[in-house]
Amino acid sequence: VSVGAGAVAKELGLTDTAGAFAAGVLLANTDYRAQIQADVLPFKGILLGAFFMVAGASFDTDLALREWPTVATGVFALISVKALTVLAATRIPERFESNRLAWPDAIRVGLLLSGGGEFAFVVLAL
Repeated sequence: VSVGAGAVAKELGLTDTAGAFAAGVLLANTDYRAQIQADVLPFKGILLGAFFMVAGASFDTDLALREWPTVATGVFALISVKALTVLAATRIPERFESNRLAWPDAIRVGLLLSGGGEFAFVVLAL
């Protein structure tokens, strides 16, 4: 299913990774979810290792160095937007949430959770 979805996505001008990801999301909501998890579990470590090796091998250091202002701006924007979003979520008005975080804790949580994750590889590939 994921190979077919990857091929269809490739034909539509997207990456095959995006198609495989979409197939995984669709299959996760079916009755076969438990069976799929059991089938994939022995290969989980190998597949994760292969994913990160491919992602690392496709990283173009010359392009990153040539476009360092763009990269730096993107990293700063990503971290700032995510930090401000988490900060806003932890500082909901007290009438809605009486257990909200204090300002120092909210800032700390916002900064600690603001880094990019693995899903960014999929989104940036689009």
